[in-house]
Amino acid sequence: MKRILAIIVASLICLSSLFSLSVFAEEEAKVNVKVSVTTKNSIKAGLVSVAVGDEDGDGAITISDALYITHKLYCVDGVSGYAAENTEWGLSLVKLWGDDSGNFGYYLNHKPAMSLADPIKEGDVVSACIYTGVYPDLESYTYFDQDTVTVSEGGSVTLTLMKISYDENFNAVSTPVANAKLTVGEAAWNDYKTDENGKVTFSPEWTAEMVVSAKADDESIIMPVCRVWVDDIPENSDTSIPGGFVTPDGTKPAATDKNGNKVTDKGTAGSDAQNGGTDGGCGGCGSTVGGISAIVISIIGASVCVIKRKERD
Repeated sequence: MKRILAIIVASLICLSSLFSLSVFAEEEAKVNVKVSVTTKNSIKAGLVSVAVGDEDGDGAITISDALYITHKLYCVDGVSGYAAENTEWGLSLVKLWGDDSGNFGYYLNHKPAMSLADPIKEGDVVSACIYTGVYPDLESYTYFDQDTVTVSEGGSVTLTLMKISYDENFNAVSTPVANAKLTVGEAAWNDYKTDENGKVTFSPEWTAEMVVSAKADDESIIMPVCRVWVDDIPENSDTSIPGGFVTPDGTKPAATDKNGNKVTDKGTAGSDAQNGGTDGGCGGCGSTVGGISAIVISIIGASVCVIKRKERD
């Protein structure tokens, strides 16, 4: 009997170890990043939080993987709205948000990326844009000095708007953008305008999450994105205010918590994507636990039968 009990204990330890390793491997297989897809006049995805794995199976988690999963979760066309292929210049972007003009740009942490195959890590910001101009008269990529801001109700926020241009040696240079008007989502917002140093100070008008951007009359720029969270809102309240999450089909945003995560009746998903909890946290852990539990119960049941038989003998 002691030998049988020892086998049971050893089996449980092994199964527990396997479960821990599988959960660890699953957690290690994804990184959490924020992704924006914008144009001169629209925000397709505004710094949405996504958990990204090796979506294309090339052995690395890359910019391409982040854009792929963002299309899967947010684009009305789903993954068919995105395409990348290997060319003589490496992995190239050929379709973005359903646009196949090839007139695109993409950036990692607001710096020009070398390739869609550039690796990404936890906390990175991936930005992609669709240009309407023709090279060399393309819109300037712009960004705020802060991607996300939390402010108390009644407080103020100061942002600096920067644009990327290139010097005579084709090195990227960041300079401030003056006279750009702030927007909430894509809509004009009061008279907030950047000064000669690209700075603008404003007070949020809603107790909720806002997507702040900008447009300029003096020069052609790609819309930047900053998510501003105003404290003191009930976590399960409706955040469908102007400038809340901008969806391509105009549907109102889901309620979110202070981390930007979608709140549902069953709790909070792992990302603010409206994905029912897929790609965030441990999506498959429930089935894994159930499977392992069934195995453990079967082993214990079989072992008890053996013990009972031994006792009868």
